[in-house]
Amino acid sequence: MVYPVFDYDSIEQRCKQDLVQFKESTKHSSNLSFILYYASDATLESMKENIQPILSFLLEHLGENDYVDEISHSNNQQELWIARTYLFYQLLIFATMTFQSEQLYKEVYASVFYTDYRYDISKECMNFKMGIFGSLTPTSDIDLGIQYSGTGLSVGGLDYVVAAFESLFLIFTGKPSLAFDIETYADMMTIPNLNEEKKDKYPDMFYLDSSIFRAKHFQKMLSCAYNSIARNILLAYDKQKPSNSRNVKEMKRIYQSVTNPFIQEQLLNETLYQEALDRMSSFLKMDYDSARRAYYEKVKRAEESKDALLKDDVLRNSDRIAETMFLIGDALSYRMESYTCAPTVIHVVRILQASKNSITKYKTTEPANLCQGESQFLDPFCSIGYYGFVLSAMEQIGYMYRFHTTYCIQDKGHYNNAKCKKKQDKYAIRLQNAQEFLERLRPLSNQSTNNFRPFTPAKPSRRVSFGGKNKTKKKRLRARSTRRKH
Repeated sequence: MVYPVFDYDSIEQRCKQDLVQFKESTKHSSNLSFILYYASDATLESMKENIQPILSFLLEHLGENDYVDEISHSNNQQELWIARTYLFYQLLIFATMTFQSEQLYKEVYASVFYTDYRYDISKECMNFKMGIFGSLTPTSDIDLGIQYSGTGLSVGGLDYVVAAFESLFLIFTGKPSLAFDIETYADMMTIPNLNEEKKDKYPDMFYLDSSIFRAKHFQKMLSCAYNSIARNILLAYDKQKPSNSRNVKEMKRIYQSVTNPFIQEQLLNETLYQEALDRMSSFLKMDYDSARRAYYEKVKRAEESKDALLKDDVLRNSDRIAETMFLIGDALSYRMESYTCAPTVIHVVRILQASKNSITKYKTTEPANLCQGESQFLDPFCSIGYYGFVLSAMEQIGYMYRFHTTYCIQDKGHYNNAKCKKKQDKYAIRLQNAQEFLERLRPLSNQSTNNFRPFTPAKPSRRVSFGGKNKTKKKRLRARSTRRKH
């Protein structure tokens, strides 16, 4: 897998890789292709001219409709996926060009951007690494996580880079990236491993270590978990706060899938729940431009906290770790589709997805033996701990609630048995896994020095279902944004 940086050759290579894999996996024989444009002397006019073939194709097949709304029933799914892929990578190349030229930057972003050109970013383009995620199917979304892995910036630049890329969708298509089922994140989950001997095998360090959290740190992070739950509930009910009676009835149904009593207890905090509903209701009522700018400001504060944490070399200071993790979670609450808690992201992305072929070791190896010395920062499992897996379980339950309500209730107009089952399985497996790991851990107290239970093989949890991820609810926010003039 190629993790590109902001460099033409790197981006082009990943684009070609995606297209080849897509055609192989779908047995698609389309000859549709476009030329990715790059020029050191580019102008806004030349950029518009060279991206036009991609835009014309999308307009011909989508009309004024959004990709996300048309792709599921289009007769040209494969070609539309190919065109969207070219659009995505062309705009990444455009971003690269603007980062490298102050004149072009000012010309392109004159009407939409919110900050001045940064010369220091132009020298660090090779150190902004992109994680691009999304299955190779036409209906899949694209998640782009941008991580800074360099040491040359005195001031964080993730807000600047993410804002620039998202602005390009508005400038060249007149629509936000969500219209194409693309969402971008500032990725602060890991830091680069600078150990020359080990960085090839372990390129990332998991500095957001919730395994050292005690009850007070968990309480701080609970508001982020509740943001995730509340956002899912509001999206399930079309952004309207559900009535207490309906809400309680459905939550009791979901509770049947929770076997851990501590998780059950955390789900009953009415104060945190209502506060999160208010926050997320305010967010979902924002127009697109206001929502994205709020996100960039929160990313800026989170990156400042992360940089200070690393500068002060306090990676075992649980108070400082919790503060940085909270700020990252607060920022992620202002994206439409994302987990909000770092332990959840690490659990799902780095263990269940990236390490799925070796997950047996986490179920059969004694945690105290697995997490010794440097492994505490190099193995994703070791950085999560008891409270981290509780947060992950809570977030899975939020998605289960949302998509049980969206797809699994037969008296609703959008009942869909196939989607119901698919989403049930997806999030039930994640919840089950979190609860299995919790069987082997314990919360830290003021006296304990680790959160490992005496070793026993993990017991299989009761299989549960209710879950999923709904793309249809994004369109109201997109609809508001497309009415704005840019």
